[in-house]
Amino acid sequence: MNEIKAIIFDLDDTLHDGDYYSEIAFKESIATMISAGLHCSLHEGLKVMYELIEEDPKRDKFSDLARKIGPFTQEIIEKGKQVYHNCDIVDLKIFPETIYTLEKLQIIPLVLLTQGSQIQQQKKIDILGIRKFFHQIHCVELGSKKDYLEKICSELSLHPSNILVIGDRIDHEISHGNQLGMQTMRIMKGKYKKLEPINNEEKPHFTISNLLEIMSGLSGKIIE
Repeated sequence: MNEIKAIIFDLDDTLHDGDYYSEIAFKESIATMISAGLHCSLHEGLKVMYELIEEDPKRDKFSDLARKIGPFTQEIIEKGKQVYHNCDIVDLKIFPETIYTLEKLQIIPLVLLTQGSQIQQQKKIDILGIRKFFHQIHCVELGSKKDYLEKICSELSLHPSNILVIGDRIDHEISHGNQLGMQTMRIMKGKYKKLEPINNEEKPHFTISNLLEIMSGLSGKIIE
């Protein structure tokens, strides 16, 4: 494989504990859905939500929650989604090795590519204190990460094979990176770690369980 001249990082469940954020956001969103008419207690709603995610982390969880508990109305579903993506956060759990790893990788350009609410994702970046480590930061609110990966490749004036994409979702950044001819690394964190590749495009070139493994796994492949 070619030498790595830049790295693109995902944010949630790659650089910080996305489950910690989800726990806070689920409590707020389900409480809002109950106020809008969902027929359950907060405890019951959370229990069903986690059961649904355990069955299929890619599902439309708020629609399925309303469908399972009732009543199934678009108003209840949309209120839950809106609060989840814009909940009030004051702290997040950064992985212990994140800052150390980003500092060590400053010999090459680092790019952050995350998907979600522009305001919320930017807030997460500032709470985590990691903005200073990135050459570029892109927040995808609508559309596919693939388009942004192509844009980043062009802006860095690098061949795709010289770029490494690191993330937790094989059906998003790993698949998109492989389609473009980039090198891909899957981190086994969060609710998507149980997913199995359904085709060759979802198979990463590297698999790690901890960000510290980036340095040892890529020894001799990163160039300044």
